Order: sequence, then C-alpha cells, then structure tokens
Amino acid sequence: TITKKEFMEGVKGVWKISPDTHSKTKASFPIGLPIKCINLLSYKNDLVVDPFLGSGTTAVACKETKRDFIGFEISKKYCIISNNRLNNHKVYKV
Repeated sequence: TITKKEFMEGVKGVWKISPDTHSKTKASFPIGLPIKCINLLSYKNDLVVDPFLGSGTTAVACKETKRDFIGFEISKKYCIISNNRLNNHKVYKV
C-alpha cells in the first residue's frame, strides 16, 4: 500500500515524524509512527496485534491503513478512551 519511494524512505535509519501534542496517556506517540510501521510491515487487510492498546493510537492507524486489529488493555479507563476514539474516528485516507 506504499510506493517504492515511501518504502525506501521507511527502511532508512532516521524517520521524520511530528511529536504527539494531544497526549491521552503517559506513553503516547504520534499516529505517524504506527502508520509508518504498519505500512512497512504488513499488507492491506492483514491483522495487527497490539498487546498494549492504551488510548488506541495503533488501532486508529489500522483503520487509516485498512488493516484489521486486535488490542489488549487491562485498564478500564484506557479501554473507554480507545473505544470512544475508535467510534468517533473518521478515516481520512482513501
């Protein structure tokens, strides 16, 4: 789902990704990070497993990149946050 140029940029040693400025958890990261990893390491309709779902950033990235996902989270608070985030997320990529 990525171009040859995007792939070549992805396998270089340094990625340029803007920081997360709307933190929902203590360990937040920008959505660009999982999107880049998902695009490099999987194909459309693949299954991505996130063992530490947190606020659901990886799950949202999966929706953006047309991947299925399973996430695990032991915190009820973060389960609510991630479910709300997923339910309110509109996919912007075509």
